[in-house]
Amino acid sequence: MALALDAEASARAAVLHLVPPNGGGVDRFVRDLVAHRRHDVIVHVTPDQWVLECPAARAFAPLAPPDAVTLLRQGALGRRLRVHAHSTTAPIRQACRQLADLLQQAPVLTLHDIWFDDPEQPVDERQARLAFVRAATALTAPSAFIVERLALALQPPPACAVVPNGASPPDVAAAPPLQPPPAALQPALQDGRGFAVAVIGALGQHKGLRALEAVVAALPDEVRGVVFGYTEHHLQPGWAVPGKLWVHGPFDPSQLPALVERYQPRLAFFPPGMPESFGYALTDAWVAGLPVLVPDHGALGQRVRW
Repeated sequence: MALALDAEASARAAVLHLVPPNGGGVDRFVRDLVAHRRHDVIVHVTPDQWVLECPAARAFAPLAPPDAVTLLRQGALGRRLRVHAHSTTAPIRQACRQLADLLQQAPVLTLHDIWFDDPEQPVDERQARLAFVRAATALTAPSAFIVERLALALQPPPACAVVPNGASPPDVAAAPPLQPPPAALQPALQDGRGFAVAVIGALGQHKGLRALEAVVAALPDEVRGVVFGYTEHHLQPGWAVPGKLWVHGPFDPSQLPALVERYQPRLAFFPPGMPESFGYALTDAWVAGLPVLVPDHGALGQRVRW
């Protein structure tokens, strides 16, 4: 991987986007951002390894943290570096400390979720996260909900700019083709009833899985649902509840219009779970032309009211 930049790149500040390794909405946000900043680098941070990714070059460099810091200090990404942190977890905080002499300032921080004030964390860890938030050069968040949570956690609350996550209309022509429906699904697709209720995303217990299971159990037998994504119990396509709830499996967001055409849902349902900080799935549902039913808490309720 060639990390050295040309003269034009060296003249501008390269931004290191420090991200945890669990993907999800953070990964989508950062990739949308760096698509417009071809000299920026994504740094996937774990305690023992940093993976430097240059999306424009489709190149990766897995390095031990000290080696990564040495490489950056030698100017591999130019002499003007800035850091944008996308988490408050301990590995991200440690990475910022290791880069402090290169930055000469604290990082910019985006609060993508409410874990910066997680009451289930030990007191020391919770205080360390809040101190990291307080020390940031600048703060952004995707919704007013996060700013409200910040005001409850820190007094006086630091300034935090609301910058909603953007999303472009899906490029349907460039979307990966859907796989043919499995044999187990064919009768349900052909009987004319469709799948009236769609749920979008990856569902665990904190994302409303228990509530979804209760709702499906209460629905009339003739009303079926489909999960565009997966659950913690069903990662592959199949019936989560025989004859009532089908799990499609992972998909690319650009495929959602084709999924809507295949399954014919009339509503996107967001089961209540942990309050969402923004909700890319809500954006995707609207872009696909689906009306939505959301819990009236967190950013989902705020966005639907707005």
